[in-house]
Amino acid sequence: MTLPSIGVGITTYNRKWKLEETLARLRAVTPEPFDLLVADDGSTDGTVDTLAATGLDFVTGRNRGVAWNKNRALYTLFRRGHDAIVLLEDDAFPAEQGWLSTWAEAARRYDHVNYAGAWFPRDVFLAGNGSLDDPFITTASTAQVSAFSRRAVERVGFFDTRFRGYGHEHVDLTQRMIRDGMGGTWHPSPDGDRYEYVSLGTGMQPTADSSFFDDGQVSANGALFHLLRDEPLRREPWGNEAERATLLAEVGSAATASPGDVRTRAYFRPVPPVVRRSVLALRFGQGDEGLACLGAGWSVPEAKGLWAVDGESEIRLRLPEGEAAAPGYELSLSLSPFDSRQDVTVLLNGFDMGRQPVSPSGDTVVLFPAEVVRPGGVLRLRLLHPDGICPAKTGTGEDGRVLSVWLSALTLRTLPFAPALWGESVEHMPPKELMQHFRSLGDNAEFSVVQQQLGLDLPSLFRHARVALPQIARGLACGFEGVDDPQMLRLVAVPLYGEPRDYVGVQPSYGVECLADVKEGAMPPEAVHAMVAARLAVLRRLLLDDLRDVTRIFVLRREQPLAEAEVIPVWTALRGQGDATLLYVTLADAAHPAGTVERRRAGLYCGRLDRLPGPGALNEPSTEVWLAVCRGAYALWREELAAAR
Repeated sequence: MTLPSIGVGITTYNRKWKLEETLARLRAVTPEPFDLLVADDGSTDGTVDTLAATGLDFVTGRNRGVAWNKNRALYTLFRRGHDAIVLLEDDAFPAEQGWLSTWAEAARRYDHVNYAGAWFPRDVFLAGNGSLDDPFITTASTAQVSAFSRRAVERVGFFDTRFRGYGHEHVDLTQRMIRDGMGGTWHPSPDGDRYEYVSLGTGMQPTADSSFFDDGQVSANGALFHLLRDEPLRREPWGNEAERATLLAEVGSAATASPGDVRTRAYFRPVPPVVRRSVLALRFGQGDEGLACLGAGWSVPEAKGLWAVDGESEIRLRLPEGEAAAPGYELSLSLSPFDSRQDVTVLLNGFDMGRQPVSPSGDTVVLFPAEVVRPGGVLRLRLLHPDGICPAKTGTGEDGRVLSVWLSALTLRTLPFAPALWGESVEHMPPKELMQHFRSLGDNAEFSVVQQQLGLDLPSLFRHARVALPQIARGLACGFEGVDDPQMLRLVAVPLYGEPRDYVGVQPSYGVECLADVKEGAMPPEAVHAMVAARLAVLRRLLLDDLRDVTRIFVLRREQPLAEAEVIPVWTALRGQGDATLLYVTLADAAHPAGTVERRRAGLYCGRLDRLPGPGALNEPSTEVWLAVCRGAYALWREELAAAR
């Protein structure tokens, strides 16, 4: 058997002792040449110090969850040009000589394979003995060990970063590969698709250990998993330009090693780290120098820092005089959330750097090119944090202030490369990238059909609902609180596509409808009811995330032409959630040709369409006219943002 070029990635988080044991076992039973990379998900237990001291090749960053960390390894090893990539979690021990050759050859034969554990129930095993020549065919798999051919990654891509924390990210990727004909068999059915996985049962010894399992995360990811199943199979290792810049900075030169030497690369091969030089280092406790840089939106400083308040906070920075220009910069903010659900949107001189999660275990890091810096080295930093919490009102304390995030320090470093920035010409933006900035507020799904034609299938609370404008305004004003309340949710069966009927969840207080994707009789009604409630919870969370994202433009379209007076209450409710933007569309006339857009107020645009088709004509929307309207609206939004810089 010809040995392919092999990359091995080990993912780890706060289990240094387990990682050390896995590495020792790996050395002992792996005589083959291979390329090793450890991906660390922001460990705080000394893992990174241990890796650096041993000279091991590793990538790390802030804690971002399983999907992101596995992408650190998979993307880096893929970029290095390997024929086969094997991913191990840090609690999976190689246990037999020759294990790696077996797994690499399995990747070549089957494109994608997983491990089948001895603890699986007997009825999971359908065929095979778990060997290379006769692998198990199973109805379940574990994420502890998996292998990928280069072809599999080229065709289907990476883990979906919308899965947060832990849960369902691996089965999502595996099932996408199976639907593309690799690593198993797909049996689609109206009663629920069935998957059969190609699995090995040899060479490995997975172990049980402490886990970072969270019931809430698993439940939310499970609902998201079902919502995303109809999207295109291929996913990039990032969800937007901000995530792309973050991942590329994290992997740095580790992803650019020449593929020509990977067949003989030794076990120890440290990759030179990205060189960063500190330009500014500020602290924000009482008497610290950083206080002079603060604008509005901050509390009175305390001993070691201060709170961001009032929904928006500002910091004004200036590069030191005589500082030589660098291709790019890394801004690191030592932020801690008052509540674990909080995050911030970062703007630098008016450029949107994206919504950034805030974690007590790591800094919030923003990468940007030199073009963001104003003449004279000026940087105006705005933090948008609309989800502040008042401890006195929530019963979590006596403090009557509305607290968002705690700031203790800031560091600005140079980068030897220029990170990507979304600020390219609107005229030349690819349609799919452009349309990712827009979110529909319902009606008859015409706009969703346009997005689907361009390769976007975005889950939405309004996908199947014709919600009246007053209900939308009321829901936006309160964040659609209670839309996922099981007590208010009614389950009905309607003949959408003939018999058997389809289950639909109806939330009468907002007029929201949610298609269950389950036929009557396929599941017990109480199980469908619980599933729809969980789905509505995820859709509400996605909507709230979008409302906090200043790069989102909400689209309001109805089958009858809209008057501005009808739209104002919805726009007012949106603006009450932050700097959200609303685009409403109506019919063109002699003075306003189809495809044009005009600004009516701050954050309110009116677009013109050639027609407003009813439900029977949705398969033939005016896609080119919609694209022209969205390009115009996005250009107006960019102009507004630049004017506020």
